[in-house]
Amino acid sequence: MVLADEQGTVGARPNGQSSVTRWAVLELLDCPSVTVAIQVSPRGRVRPGPPHPLERQFRSPRGRLLARVSVPTGGVRLLPRSLWSRTHSARNLRSDNFRTLDFTLSVSPTTWHTARCDGRSGRQKVKENRSGGSAPTVLRMVLGKRLRQLREQAGVSFEDAARVIEVTPLTVRRMEKAEVGLRIPYVRELLRTYGVPASEIEDFVSLAREANKPGWWYKYRDVLPEWFKAYVSLESEASVIRLYEPHYVPGLLQTHDYATALMRIGFPNESKEEIARRVDLRLRRQDLLAKPDAPAVWAILDETVLRRPVGGAEVMRAQLDRLIEALDLPKVRIQIMRFSAGAHPGAYGPFHYFRFGFSELPDIVYTENLAGSVYYDRPEDVVTYLEVLDRMSVQAEPIARTRDILSELRKEL
Repeated sequence: MVLADEQGTVGARPNGQSSVTRWAVLELLDCPSVTVAIQVSPRGRVRPGPPHPLERQFRSPRGRLLARVSVPTGGVRLLPRSLWSRTHSARNLRSDNFRTLDFTLSVSPTTWHTARCDGRSGRQKVKENRSGGSAPTVLRMVLGKRLRQLREQAGVSFEDAARVIEVTPLTVRRMEKAEVGLRIPYVRELLRTYGVPASEIEDFVSLAREANKPGWWYKYRDVLPEWFKAYVSLESEASVIRLYEPHYVPGLLQTHDYATALMRIGFPNESKEEIARRVDLRLRRQDLLAKPDAPAVWAILDETVLRRPVGGAEVMRAQLDRLIEALDLPKVRIQIMRFSAGAHPGAYGPFHYFRFGFSELPDIVYTENLAGSVYYDRPEDVVTYLEVLDRMSVQAEPIARTRDILSELRKEL
């Protein structure tokens, strides 16, 4: 999902402010998984609007509800134009309150992209645009890709596949993109249509049942943001994790007290119990490092990470000890980007790279920025980040120096 903007005009604006640009969120009712941010600007006479948040409805001449537009308090931050991938057009939708909505929307109705809506309180809230309550597991992503491959090999279109199981083509697309669960009757009928042998169908169905089960993180759903569930799933199944962190120790390597200090900063209004559950979730993620098939983790940490005393000197000393201990794990590598290295290509922010042991699943890069969190899987995007990691690994201190550097920094505390 992506919150994207395109040139558009809507008559009335909130509070009658003719010099301030606002942003609205458009919900296309015939494509419920898509929510799009559009610019609200005056057309003709500006009339005072009601208080935030605004909501307007657009109906056809016969009264059918076509779309809803809402203006959230404080506006919406937008993701880069490069993330757009599909186009939906909506023209001349009319409302009693807004004049004419005339624009073309370019959006990506995928579950990988999120954006945040900043309220006047200053606290960031995640704008969720998915239908359904749980992020896809990696296995569901793999099976979705396999369904697409089988359909294409059989020469079956989305429309033909949809007719077989009596659903819309959009439902077939969403199954292949792992945006919805794999309904077993649908899976069986599609595989028969694609010419898959009966013995292989049952094997596929068994995997589909497994893929539909919630991940281990499901019991933490009360404290796990929807936009981060995909990350936990990817992290749990990755064979290689490479990352750069400019501000904080990666979650996989944090101590209990360090993680608690960060959670208190990020969620100042939450109870001790809620903070404890968030910390428990973070520590639970670290279990994968002890597995026989643990992923290879290669982290590049900015020197800032090690000098910022999160939680105080005692907490930070214990955290540095934890990093030193992590160096003894067979699949963990840590490099440090010293201040003396100067500018480097990763200075724009943190990002994590995932590689998997499934040919159907591409490499994926996770990034964080002021607008939200984004997952990239296009080869040209992934290669860019991988090249940056390679350049940074050369510019950072050698892995053989990491233990000595951490020990020196610990003595300074």
